[in-house]
Amino acid sequence: MTTTQEPSHGLHASSKAAGRHDGGGMNRVSRPTWRFALLPALAVVLLTCVLLFVGQRLLGAELIERSLARNQQRADVMGLQLQLALRDAVSQVRLLARSQALQPGVAPARARAELDHLVERSPRFVWAGLVAPDGQVIAGSRGWLEGTSLAQRPVFRRGRDGMVGDVHEPVALAPLLARLPGGVRELIDIGEPVLNEAGEVVGVVTVHLGLDWVNEQLALALGEPAAATAEGLQGLVLTEPGTRSVAPGAVVPAGLPQAHPRPQAWRSAEGARWLLAQSALRGLGSSDAPLLPWRAVVLQREDVALAPLRELTSSMLRVGLLSALLLAAAGFWAGRRLLAPWAPIFDSVLASQAGGGADMGHVGARVQDLVAERAQRGPQSPTEMLMGWLARDAGNLRRAIDHVPVAIALTDHHHRCEYVNPAYTRLLGWTTEALRGRIAGEALLDPTLREGLARAYQQLGDPPGEFVMRLEALTSTGETVAVQCHLVPMFDGQGRLGGALQIVHDIRPERSARARADAMAGRLRALADAAVDTLLATLDSAGRVLEWNRGAERLSGHASVAALGQTLDTLLPGFGGCAAWMRAAQIDGACELRVHGQGPDGRERRFEGTLYALGLAPGSARFGLILRDVSERAAQVRLVEATRDEIIQFNRSLLDQEKRTGRRLAQSLHDELGQTLAALRLHWEAWRSASAEQRERMDERIANLIALANRQVRGVLAELRPPLLDELGLVAAIDNEIRQHGDTRIVLQASESNQLQRWPADIEYAVFMVAREALLNALRHADAQVITVQLDGDEFLLELSIGDDGRGLQLPAGAPQLGLIGLRERALAIGAELHIDGRVGHGTMVALTWEATDDETPADEPHLPDR
Repeated sequence: MTTTQEPSHGLHASSKAAGRHDGGGMNRVSRPTWRFALLPALAVVLLTCVLLFVGQRLLGAELIERSLARNQQRADVMGLQLQLALRDAVSQVRLLARSQALQPGVAPARARAELDHLVERSPRFVWAGLVAPDGQVIAGSRGWLEGTSLAQRPVFRRGRDGMVGDVHEPVALAPLLARLPGGVRELIDIGEPVLNEAGEVVGVVTVHLGLDWVNEQLALALGEPAAATAEGLQGLVLTEPGTRSVAPGAVVPAGLPQAHPRPQAWRSAEGARWLLAQSALRGLGSSDAPLLPWRAVVLQREDVALAPLRELTSSMLRVGLLSALLLAAAGFWAGRRLLAPWAPIFDSVLASQAGGGADMGHVGARVQDLVAERAQRGPQSPTEMLMGWLARDAGNLRRAIDHVPVAIALTDHHHRCEYVNPAYTRLLGWTTEALRGRIAGEALLDPTLREGLARAYQQLGDPPGEFVMRLEALTSTGETVAVQCHLVPMFDGQGRLGGALQIVHDIRPERSARARADAMAGRLRALADAAVDTLLATLDSAGRVLEWNRGAERLSGHASVAALGQTLDTLLPGFGGCAAWMRAAQIDGACELRVHGQGPDGRERRFEGTLYALGLAPGSARFGLILRDVSERAAQVRLVEATRDEIIQFNRSLLDQEKRTGRRLAQSLHDELGQTLAALRLHWEAWRSASAEQRERMDERIANLIALANRQVRGVLAELRPPLLDELGLVAAIDNEIRQHGDTRIVLQASESNQLQRWPADIEYAVFMVAREALLNALRHADAQVITVQLDGDEFLLELSIGDDGRGLQLPAGAPQLGLIGLRERALAIGAELHIDGRVGHGTMVALTWEATDDETPADEPHLPDR
């Protein structure tokens, strides 16, 4: 094809040539038909693929992070419950060892009765025995093993110093335990020495525990079995080193890591993917060391955790493919009948851009110029109007890709950069013009690191194909930015590597947040260590103080010199039952204490501890007292339980909201857009067979249906994110929200400068959602006469307040308020402060304040965009 120097004459001549019936004219007519008829369908497919990819990466990572955090909480709770259960068993055995019924000279029948009482009282113990210093069993529960020697057993040898043994199979008890219902195949041992008045070992109490109680602890941590199975959860208790299961009947997946890593996604030897969280046994304080080398493991199937994402992806894929097929069919037939007059225009554009390397934005501008030039010649026909719409939609598609908030770069099959979007330019400073034709990574990395990135590009065509790396990227000004680079290969129709998609994320906020979290964790550990406060004292038989430590001085307010010789109830008000406690300790060896008393500051305190009988020498009975101030710990436990309940309720509400949003979108697309597209297809088929006169009447109907489909798609998108928020800013979006309510009681106050002010997109979205929720609460519950919405600030500060003169805030006691939790979570997500003030009968005020920090930058568009 040849072109002339004058565009108007060349276009007119090409139009005449298109009407001829020779071979060259037919080629020019058919070529734009099949090339450009499918452009709308390809645009829909491309946009659907980009949205699916971004959704998979962002939403999938968020779902996995949340699931890992919840699983780590479950593992920590499981480890704490196991440690407390073992600690309780050791305490019971220790109390039994101090019982007078096990002292030398006591009849074996009485000792056997004490041992049987322990086994009957706690089903966890399957056998308990009293062993003499030479290893002979003096008495055993159920009479088992009496007269048998345990001198070579570890439970006896190590039990002389106190021990807790790990899981093992029964030896001497094996034939006896087989008689029990269900049998007992594995045991753990607890040994505790029996001391006489002189502190000498006169025997050993040996106790064997079954393992069925471990399954009970798993059920407490994971919930009901049916609910745990529905969530894909599996709990394990393993003993280290190795991966041996403690719980009876549990199956351990092959290849399970033996260390205690951070929560992570893990693939088993069978190929199944799991979300893995582990925790060692842990106590309530840093001084409470694990009794056994066990670890609690929580596994969740990754496919169950990602089920909501798969449902959303499937819906988007079906809608995108259906829209692409419909547009492809309509475009093909429209091209055959309507685009033939426009063949010269497309031929001239292609001819002018022959040779490659042209920017697609220039091509779109050229098409729009040609459409406008043709429209100036006279009234536009439906075909010309359709071409105008296509040209405008092409520009809109380009703008949509340019406004994706993720930095994206495209490379060809030679690894040379072809295009970068504006987000890439904002992050690293490089433009398409500066990078086009250069080897990918040549400008981003130090020369010593380019070889590694080049090898990654060369391996993109090999499985698995995708690469993720973290690096320090160079900006156009020579500075470095911490980023995560994700390389995704792109293949052509023959399966050959045609290029790559480079997605770059700024990880500086993540690093800053991690550093703040580590610093906060260190401060919390220091506070916990400093809060440990214990009273240690010894008493004579009359309850007078013989020894008094510094912890006792702090708890009681009495110095050691003044406390010696005083009775306990004199030093600690509320301890009037000291005589009864000492009698109980003389009988059982120890007496557990839970007392409410007054501290030195006069405030009510809660104390927990134990009074031990240290000796029974005639006339000089001595007792040991250990007391801990658990007032703060009890308050913290209540706070943790309340916070956990709030988080659980909030997570459930988020899951329900996600499900409702998915169903609402699917219903809107099916009931509204699907019906409109079906009607459009029927009109089109009728139009094809209609006469020229009928076609003129049907053109307007088809145009109305297309406009209706456009409005329906915009309506669905508006439900996800208000379009005015991106186009006109926060004040316009809030004003539109108020107008939609149609309530004259709402008053919006914002200065003219604030109406033009823009903030970062995530800040505007979070503040808008807080304003929307607060307005809904005021309209539904406040019964107010006036509701005032006030917005003020500049590019570094944003202040929002919603106040009313209604009935005030009424919070039921003990009931978590999901709406208020949602407001608080949205404010915390952007680092803002949220204050809610409301008294019954005096109205309610919700105030949010956001200030830009050092690592945050103002919005790139401080004023309204040009329209």
